[in-house]
Amino acid sequence: YCDRGGMLAAGQQMAPVIVLNEIYQNGGHGVYCW
Repeated sequence: YCDRGGMLAAGQQMAPVIVLNEIYQNGGHGVYCW
């Protein structure tokens, strides 16, 4: 799953998050994939 808005749910326990901030940009937020 990728969250291009960078809005991760608070308290949500997921696998290690890969921040592709320098590759993809969306409104100043990076792309978070897990």
